[in-house]
Amino acid sequence: MMKQLSRSVAPLFLLAMFLAAFAEDKAPKRAESSYDGGFSTILRLGMDIRRVMEEKHRPNFPGNPVFMDLEVTPQARTAVLTDGGSSSRGVYLSAGFVDLANYVAHARAIDMVEPGYFERYLTALSGETGELELSRLPNLENPAYWTLRVRNEQLSQFNQVVGMVLSINLAHHYHGHHEKYAARLQDGEGRPVPMASLMSAGEWLKSMRAASRNSLEAGLGMTGFISLCEAIDRMPSRPAWTEFFMHRDVSASKIRHELTILEARFFTAKGI
Repeated sequence: MMKQLSRSVAPLFLLAMFLAAFAEDKAPKRAESSYDGGFSTILRLGMDIRRVMEEKHRPNFPGNPVFMDLEVTPQARTAVLTDGGSSSRGVYLSAGFVDLANYVAHARAIDMVEPGYFERYLTALSGETGELELSRLPNLENPAYWTLRVRNEQLSQFNQVVGMVLSINLAHHYHGHHEKYAARLQDGEGRPVPMASLMSAGEWLKSMRAASRNSLEAGLGMTGFISLCEAIDRMPSRPAWTEFFMHRDVSASKIRHELTILEARFFTAKGI
C-alpha cells in the first residue's frame, strides 16, 4: 500500500517542482527589487490558489492563472487569452500592482516601529496618477525599516494583498462577471477599465466573499488586503487606478467587518 502511494505521489511532486521552476522563467524581467515579494512569488501564489479552489471551478483555469506585465499603472484585471482554438482564463497583474502591494505592506510594517508612518505614506500615495512608476517609500535608508521583524511582516502582508486581489478577480470569472462586462473593459483608446467601476457593489462583494475562502484555504490571512482597502479609503483623494482593487461604494470598515467574520468562521469550522 505504501509503495503504491509513493509511486502516485512522486509524479505530483515532480510536476509541482516543474511548475515552480517554470514560474521563475515565466516572470517578466524588471529592475531588481529590495523586496522578497515579486513576480515569481505571485506566480507561486497563483498556483496555490487554483489548487485550493472548489473543484468545479478549477477546470476553468490553467495550472497558473496569473498573467504578468510590466505596466507601471497598478492594475488587476480579468483576462481571457486565446491561442488558436483554445482559451485561458486568468488575471492580469501589473508591475505597478507589485510595487503597490510591496509599498503598502512595507508602510504598514514600518508603522509598527514608527507610528504615523502609514498615514503619511497615504498622503503621498493619493497623488500617484499611475502614469509613472510609483514613488518609493520615504527614508528607506533607515535600518530600522529593514529589521527581520519588519521584513517578515512586510512579506506576510504582501502575500495577503496579492492572494485576495487575485482571488477576487478569479471569482469574477466563475460568477460570470467577466462575461457580463467584457465588452466594456476597455475604453475607446484601448485602455483597461476597472471592472469595479462597471459592476454593482453587491456583485463586487459576492466575489470578495468567495475570494476570502480561497485565500484562507491557501494559508493567507485577511489583514494585508484590509490594509490595502483602508489605505485606499483614507486617501485624501482617490486616483482612478484604485478601482482596480476596491469598489467605490464599499467602505473599508464594511470590508474589515465582513472579512473578520468570514475568517473567524473559517477557523472555527477547521477547529483551529
